[in-house]
Formats: sequence, structure tokens, C-alpha cells
Amino acid sequence: MTTRSILQGDREATTVLLDDNAFDVLDDRGHEADDLCVIYLGHLVQRLPRLHRLDDLTDGSVANATADHGWHRSAISAQQREASVAASSLAAQRRDRLTGVGRRTRLAVRAASEAVAKAQALSPGRRRLGRARSLAAIAFRCIGSLAAKSAGQPAGPATQRVG
Repeated sequence: MTTRSILQGDREATTVLLDDNAFDVLDDRGHEADDLCVIYLGHLVQRLPRLHRLDDLTDGSVANATADHGWHRSAISAQQREASVAASSLAAQRRDRLTGVGRRTRLAVRAASEAVAKAQALSPGRRRLGRARSLAAIAFRCIGSLAAKSAGQPAGPATQRVG
């Protein structure tokens, strides 16, 4: 999670939290920012190369920017953790509202992922695993199509309806 202001280059990232394998990359407004959004970490690191210096940040840690362009690391406080959880939930709700992706889609993604995991655990056979992966790929394409349709966008090659 980050802010649109950081993504647009209007504000600098001043705080990075890593908790429960989720990153919060925040500006000076912290979790109270009104433009929080969810983004893939890889995209964020491409835009902000300075984040490469935090590749050793451990779970349950926070890094604050220093005047010399470095980072000061410490443990996350209970208050920071609570703010992160609340802000993450709010940012995900905003994302779902804007993209039209709702509960049904999240459940479908979870079901497809679980199907692949079960097939891998139950059978090392290539045929059964290949079938599970194929079903999961179909499910993900359908989910992408639903999300694109909900957002008013035409389904592209990666999101075309299958079946």
C-alpha cells in the first residue's frame, strides 16, 4: 500500500512498514493520507529505486527516512500495526469500489488458488496437476473479464471470456 501522491512524485516516501508480509510505503501524512492505494510492490520499487536499500527489512519492522537519505530501522509499535491494518482495509475497499471487483471475485480467486494447491499436494502426476493449472488459468481469465466488464473496459487478450 502507498499513496497516489508518492506514485505521482508529489511527495517523498518517508516511512516503510513491513508487517505480516505486507509493505506500507507512506509519505509524511502516514496512514491518515486520503489517497491511500494498493499497488504491486515491484511496480513501486521500479518507481522508487531508493526502496532497494530496504531489501533487508524484516517482518515487524519500520524504516523512517533520515536527513542523509538513509533509513532508520526499528520495531513496529502496536499503534502503527493497528493503523496499518485499518488503512489497508480501507484502501482495499476503495480499490474494489473503483474496479468493480467484489466479494464474489475475491472468493473465485481464492477457490482457484486453493484448487491448484490441493492438486499439487494430492498428486505429483503431471496430468492431474496440468488439469488443475488449466482450470485455474480459465478461472483467472474469467475473473479478469468480470473485473474489466465491471470497470467498463473491453476484455483484452489476457481477460477474454473462456468457454
